[in-house]
Amino acid sequence: MKLALPRQSITDFEKASELEWLVTNGIGGFSSSTVSLTNTRRYHGLLCAALEPPGGRMLIVSSCDEVCSFDEGNSYELASHQYADGTVHPHGYRLLSSFHLENHLPVWRYQFEDSVLEKRLWMRPNENVTYLSYRVLSARREFTLQLHPRCVFRDYHSQSRGVQGFAITIDSSCIEVRHQHADTSFFIEVSKGNFKEGENWNWNLHHRVEAYRGLDSEEDLYSPGVFETSLRSGQEVTICFSVE
Repeated sequence: MKLALPRQSITDFEKASELEWLVTNGIGGFSSSTVSLTNTRRYHGLLCAALEPPGGRMLIVSSCDEVCSFDEGNSYELASHQYADGTVHPHGYRLLSSFHLENHLPVWRYQFEDSVLEKRLWMRPNENVTYLSYRVLSARREFTLQLHPRCVFRDYHSQSRGVQGFAITIDSSCIEVRHQHADTSFFIEVSKGNFKEGENWNWNLHHRVEAYRGLDSEEDLYSPGVFETSLRSGQEVTICFSVE
């Protein structure tokens, strides 16, 4: 089954941030957000793991920001975030050429210059593992894809504020991330490319649905660095978020 949305719905920030999708792993874990990939609820994120299935749900990876760059300096950010002061940045939703559900799984297509990049998300059944794949459907020349994971480690009913203690162990294209108050590590790995360490924080991200409900609605996200790879037409890379 394939359910597609009209383009005027996905390139309008308000509409694209109201339309939500949900993918589950069958043991209580899930991945959920909006078509624009702007998280509007505290429950939105790429990996909410059920550490004590079907309970013990912990939000671990909130989002993954993508930047596509060409040698001459042109770059395109595919992510979309809303901040506490109302600012929306970047505006990746404007680059969406299509969004559809294929067998209930979300598929995005982004177009920038002469390139078309398709992104798919799925979870491994019965395990706390989320995959994002990126496939270049067409491109006249090679470009660099940077992937910036935005992480937390919290109960999925709460919000994370302020600097948290994270530590990472790097093994080429795979990193292990540990939170200061957690017994469980989580892992981020790419199928091709390398990781460049560079800790940074995203401050004051806004969850508009929580604000509407009269609840605390801001969150701060941690990024351990960036995964980077070069892609040409027909090539693909997959990033995996896991506690397994």
